[in-house]
Formats: sequence, C-alpha cells, structure tokens
Amino acid sequence: MLQAFHGQGGGSAVRLAVRIMEHTGVLDVDHHPGYTLRVQTLGGFSVWRGFSEISHKEWQRDKARKLFQLLLTHRGTFLHREEICERLWPDADAETAERDFKVALHTLTNVLEPGRSGRSHSAFIVRRGALYGLWKGEYLPDVRYEPWCDGERNRLRMTFVDACVTYARLCCAQQRFAEAIAACERATAVEPTWEEAYVCWMQAAAGLYNRPLVIQVYRTCERVLRQELGVAPMASTRTLYETLVGRLA
Repeated sequence: MLQAFHGQGGGSAVRLAVRIMEHTGVLDVDHHPGYTLRVQTLGGFSVWRGFSEISHKEWQRDKARKLFQLLLTHRGTFLHREEICERLWPDADAETAERDFKVALHTLTNVLEPGRSGRSHSAFIVRRGALYGLWKGEYLPDVRYEPWCDGERNRLRMTFVDACVTYARLCCAQQRFAEAIAACERATAVEPTWEEAYVCWMQAAAGLYNRPLVIQVYRTCERVLRQELGVAPMASTRTLYETLVGRLA
C-alpha cells in the first residue's frame, strides 16, 4: 500500500493518513452503511440515519436509547463497560447488568445500522476491548470561540480531512470500498464543502455497484456547495457523476 505512493513523494502523506485513521478508529471499520448520523439534543432528542428520522418504535428498548445518549454525552472519550453498567443499571448485580448491557448494545447497533452484518464492526460505535465510545471530536471544543486556537484548530481540521481523502483513495485502489466510504464520510462530517471527498465517495459507491448511493452523494455535494459557498460542483465532478451513473444503469 505504501510503496505505490513513494514514487510520487506521497509516503509521508500516507503515513500521516494511516496514523490519523488509526487514532480515530476508521481502520477498524469493515462495513459502512453509506449515510451519516445527525443528532438533535436541544428541544427534544432525535436521531436521523441519513435523511430518515429514527422513530421511537425503532429504538425497541429504552436502555438502547439511553446507551446512545450516554456515549453521545461522553463523545471523544471511551467509557469502560463496568462504568456504563454502573450508570445505566445501578441497582442490578454485575452479571445482570453486563447481560442487559450486551442486549442494549446489540439493539443500539441494529437501530443505527439495520443493514449491518452481525460479524462486522460498527461504523459509529468504537470498541477498544472493554472500552466503548463514539467518534472523536474537534480540537479543544471547550474553547472553540477563543481566537488564539483558531489557527491550530483549522490546520488540524484540514490535515485530518486531507488525510481522510488520501486514505480513501488508497482503499479504492485496493478495492476496500467500505473503508473508503467510511473515510469520506468522516471527511465531510468535519468539512462538508470538501468536494474531493465526495468525488472519492462516489467512486467507492460505484465500486460497490451502489447506484442510489452515487446519486445521493452527488446531490448532497451539490446541495452543500450551493448552500455554503454559492457554487456548483466542478465540471469534472459532474462528468464523473454522469459517467458512473450511466455505467451502473
């Protein structure tokens, strides 16, 4: 994987990409549903899978919903299984709490990713042994309005996004399309107007012969660029989209 890019001076970029992917857990993803999660916590709690809101009935178990809320509250950190059990099942004995935790976790992953294979890792919930958490957040989020850290935060954000796209390209070259999609999704979650990420995302979706996803990704790119920057996608992006859609018709 690394040798293919050494001749183009990309070795350091590849190493940086791999380090960042390892740090955020993207390398652990062997499946990605092709959508992001959007969460509303103010004025009521709601979660959307892509453009579809998860209904109250879909949660099935109240503890599955509370488990997600707990992980969301502590996003960017990992909670030990025992700590989770103590918080959500304070009156249960250890064996009962752990059993109920496994049920709640299984329910939660099914709610967030209904099409996920039971053997694949979750694209949203990261596990490190007995530690669980969601994707990590931005640099120093508690001082996001302080001008003294803006430069470093923006530099890290751009480095991260560029590394995600670099890694996604590597994955596409090796036909690891699910990993590529996960990296592109992560890039656009941090920087929604990064057009290059959408390009790679469409290519990965086409690699999986997922024509609806190619269309959805392009339309999302088109909408975001129009709303945020007042521009349309580049002609090359449009041409690639039309080529991929035509090929998969």
